[in-house]
Amino acid sequence: MRVAGKTTFLKTLGAKVLPGSNNIEEYDSFTFNLDSGKKIYIGAGKDIGGHTTYINQYTKIIEKADVIFYFLDIEKYLNNYIDPIDGLHYRRDCNSRLDLINIHKDSKKVIIFATHKDKLMITESIAKSKFFDLMKDKKYSEMLEGIIFINLTNISETKSVINKIFN
Repeated sequence: MRVAGKTTFLKTLGAKVLPGSNNIEEYDSFTFNLDSGKKIYIGAGKDIGGHTTYINQYTKIIEKADVIFYFLDIEKYLNNYIDPIDGLHYRRDCNSRLDLINIHKDSKKVIIFATHKDKLMITESIAKSKFFDLMKDKKYSEMLEGIIFINLTNISETKSVINKIFN
């Protein structure tokens, strides 16, 4: 989703994201060192903006991926934010993308990040309860079981999550 933390996450990993055009930014391959000493190699790729323009590329991206990372802004999701630029309802747009991922993921690992938890006016546990209540009847609800609620501006929290994911 747009402005959900994809670039922030990549930069925390150590990617040198090079400014591109049309919200597509390239990054070279790099290595991330986990606290355990293990090194994670991340191949060169593209940081694609979350605008609906790029949805037609998702299937190809998913097919090439080893692991699928999906970022959504939990504050916008729970408040069903309406984007002033394109008029889309955040929740509906997010759900359609999750459905697309679910259809094309095969047996790949999917990691979903609920970002911007620091903007919530409710506790994280209440937010989780509301989120799962909204998702309980979705075809992809099983995919959401390991969702990670995170504040990506908290570097130590982000690095801790990264270490858990890759260890």
